[in-house]
Amino acid sequence: MRAQTLKPPTHYMRGIIVGLAALLTMACRDSSLAPSHSRTLALGRPVLSLFVGSVTFTYDPGSDLSAPIGQHRLVIPSRGVCDPAVSSYGIGTWDDACRPLTQPIAITATAYVDATGHPFVQFQPALRFVPGRVTTLFLYDKHASADVFAKIVYCPDTGACIDESLTDPSLLTYKAGKDTYYRRIKHFSGYNVAALEDDVLPIEY
Repeated sequence: MRAQTLKPPTHYMRGIIVGLAALLTMACRDSSLAPSHSRTLALGRPVLSLFVGSVTFTYDPGSDLSAPIGQHRLVIPSRGVCDPAVSSYGIGTWDDACRPLTQPIAITATAYVDATGHPFVQFQPALRFVPGRVTTLFLYDKHASADVFAKIVYCPDTGACIDESLTDPSLLTYKAGKDTYYRRIKHFSGYNVAALEDDVLPIEY
């Protein structure tokens, strides 16, 4: 007698397939299994939802500056700012030699919170910092304290935010305590704490 191969009933196989499809759908919807984006990647920029405040302070090239910006802080060393009247400015020029500023200059910092609760600070005027003199920006962000990918990114006036550390390791972000992030900055513009590694784009020259 020829042995017969047992096949499960058609309705049984159909049930298995439907069950697997349901499990996959639930897994994709489960935030613990699927990554969630903290900003609209199509825009590539933070959506500013809350104005925190603005502060103007004076940088004297003869002295170090440590300026509070609400819960954030900017530290510029003496002889650390390029003279904007004669220095270059723009992507690709951040490490160019420059003439240090010799006269005091007023700097305005404006702080916001974006739609996902992360800080954004905008600086005016546009300035570049003297290569070899380290300027540091500290941003307080309690919402990013548990995110191992959190970093401070550069957001130009237009276009997507940029993770400058991908091409310049001296611009990596570090943590100071539980809720404060800091990194070197080589120029002024907008800076934002990005919550996920894929929220920002690598810089292109």
